[in-house]
Amino acid sequence: MTFTWGTSCICRKFYQSVITSTLHVFTFNAMAWVMYQCKTMAWVMYQCKTMAWVMYQCKILAWVMYQCKTMAWVMYQCKTMAWVMYQCKILAWVMYQCKTMAWVMYQCKTIPGV
Repeated sequence: MTFTWGTSCICRKFYQSVITSTLHVFTFNAMAWVMYQCKTMAWVMYQCKTMAWVMYQCKILAWVMYQCKTMAWVMYQCKTMAWVMYQCKILAWVMYQCKTMAWVMYQCKTIPGV
């Protein structure tokens, strides 16, 4: 079967339109794939942002817990200081009793005939 110039021109145009359509479909598919990858990357970045927020909240919680631990230490020091002050109060009372006893003994010594 022989083709004339007109028939081969039609065939060539049809062939070019098929190739062009195929390229358009391939380009569209490639573009859709790229957009899907970008969407996936955006989702990953959102997850990273969420994870960073969670880690920041954990850091704040750790700071609060450290402050509570420090406050507990301060309260323990205050309790210890109160105990020391109580011991000093007892010691002062004992010393006062000793002073009183010394005064009584002095009084006994100064009484004639005792």
